[in-house]
Amino acid sequence: ANMLLPESVTSKQARKLLGVSSNELDGIPLAALDAAIVQPIRALTDSGGHAWRSFAMLAACDAVGGDSRALLEWIALPELLHAGSTIVGAGAQTNAIAGSTCFTLAQRLLDRVDVPDRAKLDLYDHYFAAVRSAQVGQGLEGGDGGKEEFMTLLQKAVGDGNTEQLEAALLCTYRLKTGTPAGALMQIGAIGGAGEAEHIEVLGEFGRKTGLGFQLASDVQALRSADVPTGCVTMPVVKAIGKCRTRTERQAIVDAVCGRRGDLVALVEEAGGCAACMAVAIGLVEDGWKSIASPAIMPDSYHKIMLRAFSLHLVQ
Repeated sequence: ANMLLPESVTSKQARKLLGVSSNELDGIPLAALDAAIVQPIRALTDSGGHAWRSFAMLAACDAVGGDSRALLEWIALPELLHAGSTIVGAGAQTNAIAGSTCFTLAQRLLDRVDVPDRAKLDLYDHYFAAVRSAQVGQGLEGGDGGKEEFMTLLQKAVGDGNTEQLEAALLCTYRLKTGTPAGALMQIGAIGGAGEAEHIEVLGEFGRKTGLGFQLASDVQALRSADVPTGCVTMPVVKAIGKCRTRTERQAIVDAVCGRRGDLVALVEEAGGCAACMAVAIGLVEDGWKSIASPAIMPDSYHKIMLRAFSLHLVQ
């Protein structure tokens, strides 16, 4: 972050950040640039986290026979993508501008690594596919319209006990928000490692399923940590409602989701929602591994073993 978004940005650093001439920045109020753009982004990127998206991208490079040390300039790319979606999803107008800036900073990063023109076009295709998907997924999950639709589907499931439509909608949202971007980022890493087309494709599939599994496991962790916002529908809740035998039991869970009672974690755990959600998460990771497990698909290597360990770690 210090290289791309330094604290107390100077005129020279601003030119490098924005990719414009000194004439175009003549008179720019640097303190305002720092407050409006740099600090909202740094507030999120500096807060730490797993940084698993960056690891996955670099590991994909090594898995296809590349050298991830050549892609160190790209380490910030996945985190900026994630930060941009999170900031924009928060809804505040000022921060939304900073979040949108995250997405455009990718070009400054991608251009720092020398790759053939054809490969660079592929890089941009995968990157913007990740941006579009993450933005739509974030909007479905966090936007007012998305929340209302999920609550409508939740109430329907309370009435008839059928959670298939609700579960499909939530899985699609998570796939867009987390799965598809993870797959695209792994493909970016594989392209940076000059991987073969078939390896790039299967690593994308591995990333998509592993990313989706992570999102489901994250749902369980958030629920058990009592870190789920009131009114937010998550997969453990959906799984729990699907396992309830009576409408009264299902309604009790919805009441807890909406903040009308305080025993959400206990209700979901008792119904088996967390266990069912984790089973799906682990199943997705196993399916993702099958995409690359066979030596006939991708040669065995230390880096391939690391991908296996990495994927299991994400859901444990």
